[in-house]
Order: sequence, then C-alpha cells, then structure tokens
Amino acid sequence: MLRIHRLERSGNGGGDTVLLRALDLDLADGQCAWVSGASGSGKTVLLRAVADLNPNDGDLTLDGRERDHFPAPEWRRQVTYVSAEPVWWAERAGAHFSDHVRAAELMVEIGLDADMLDAEIARLSTGERQRLALVRALIQGPRVILLDEPTSALDEKAVGAVEARALHKSVWCDSFD
Repeated sequence: MLRIHRLERSGNGGGDTVLLRALDLDLADGQCAWVSGASGSGKTVLLRAVADLNPNDGDLTLDGRERDHFPAPEWRRQVTYVSAEPVWWAERAGAHFSDHVRAAELMVEIGLDADMLDAEIARLSTGERQRLALVRALIQGPRVILLDEPTSALDEKAVGAVEARALHKSVWCDSFD
C-alpha cells in the first residue's frame, strides 16, 4: 500500500546537514510500524517527510500511485500526520468537525464523552486534545495515519482504547508510550 524508496531530507537552507538518511520501506494494508529512538533523533522529521509536510527527496507511492501524481492536499488527506502537539483553530471542539455524528462515534470508541464536542479546547487536558486530534484525523478516512507520540499524555485505559482504534489503519508512529 505505502511504498517508500530513498526518502531523505537535508538541513534547512540547503546546508549539508543530513536530517534523514535514505530510507526504504513497504507498509502493507493494516500493517503497523513503530519508530523509536532518542529525543531529537529524527522521528518527527521522518513522519513529517512521509506526510510531505517538509521538503524531502525520494519516491513514495500509495496503492501504486506516485506521490507526485497527487495534489498535495489529497496526499495529506490519504497519508495523515497527527502531531504530538495538535493545532486548534477554533475555541470549541465541535468546530473542528464537519460530521458531528461520526466524530461522536469515534470519540466514544477511544474513551471520550461525545458531549466533549461542546467543550472549549483550552479547558481540555493534553490527553483529551491528543485523542480529539486522532478523531480529527480518522474522520477523514486516511489510508495511512502517522502518529507522533500519540499516547504520551494518556493513562493506561486510554492508551488501550487509542491503540485498538488506531491499529485498524496502517500506522506509523513515534512510539506508543
């Protein structure tokens, strides 16, 4: 499904600094891969490069179709990156979802109360915001989901719910903590 060949990224400004050395990987439907390493070792750089959020070189294909043949927004909908620190553009959680019924269903699956759609983002815990960001990604129906520290602020019960739901997709993540 997702094929990565010679993915690499050099430092900003055209410098000689190598941020990501050539990587090859095939990720089949339903397959999950974890990336682990020390803080600052490039895990987020890798995930953002696969999602095409930062400049990179290499050949990536999704279901046999080359990344260069996707409009960038479509690639990012199909190969979705969920940041360790999600960005919110509206005060209330519900404003981030066009389909509140589906959002509520997914929220319940990962241990959130559907009433949280009415909550102010600023009043939610870090773990609640992490799970809402996962719902925001899942509701788009991506083929691949890239999770950056998806459970770092979650308790054991919430980790289990997130892992159970997220692993229905092909997932690359910067470790389930």
